[in-house]
Amino acid sequence: MSESNEKFRRQLVSGVPRERLAAARFFSSHASASDLDHLQSALANESVTWIEGALKRAIIRADPDARFQPSIVVRQQTEDDHPEGYTTQVYAEALEVTSKQILHELEPLVGSARLAASREIPNFNESKTNAILSQLNDFMAAISRLRESASPPKTEEFHLDLTIDDLIGQTECGDDVVFQVSGKRPCTVDGDRGLVTLAFKNGLKNAIEAQQPELEGGSSRIVVTWGVTDVEYWISILDDGVGFAGNIIRAFEMGRTSKANHLGMGLAIAKQSMHSMNGDVTLTPRDKGMLYHMNWPKKAR
Repeated sequence: MSESNEKFRRQLVSGVPRERLAAARFFSSHASASDLDHLQSALANESVTWIEGALKRAIIRADPDARFQPSIVVRQQTEDDHPEGYTTQVYAEALEVTSKQILHELEPLVGSARLAASREIPNFNESKTNAILSQLNDFMAAISRLRESASPPKTEEFHLDLTIDDLIGQTECGDDVVFQVSGKRPCTVDGDRGLVTLAFKNGLKNAIEAQQPELEGGSSRIVVTWGVTDVEYWISILDDGVGFAGNIIRAFEMGRTSKANHLGMGLAIAKQSMHSMNGDVTLTPRDKGMLYHMNWPKKAR
């Protein structure tokens, strides 16, 4: 048995709901037949709805033929069942499950529609149908990123400075955008590299799209900084672009955008990515441009 499996088996019987939820979510993706007895025992003693749902998915993974009887006793949940941070975890659980179901239903339908349309429509590649199906593919890709952002964090130790260097190096932005980077080197951090990458790439993309070098008569600048405090890790992206029009708080809502041909999911995905690690993303207007700031807590040692 792996060390992770043993750790999460212990958490299944924890007195802390958020630990039981984390364990149930782990097994919903990694359970095997050897975990079945532990999962069934945990389900028999579980009273929190969202944890029950995750346990049932874990049991089905361990035993695809599993069936469940309706609950006979439903205990009214109280505030004691919802410790600090629990609501956020419940939201992430619902988000992950819902996005998975949406993708499961949409992907074969869109694939079939594209195949049929390519056979039935002359000059399909230049057709409006192809353009609409491409927009649907973009939407499904965004849903997939949303699911990633809500997944349980896979904490590891990695070099934040090298990760940032790599992501900037992979970014397409043209010669008229200049990056200025500054931060601790080397900078080893704990966290989920995938979730950090999701949030960082969104901030970088927004900063690039905000630039208007043609109006400045030359190149524009994006400043990326990072660091470590006693309690957290952080990354900031400063741009000198057009700024933000509208309500910044509402900008993080799903589907909210002021940009043409955008789905309005980027900031919501970034926010959820950081929330999955108990961190946050904020936007702050400056005299010129915006400050995009990410932070997440250090792992207890």
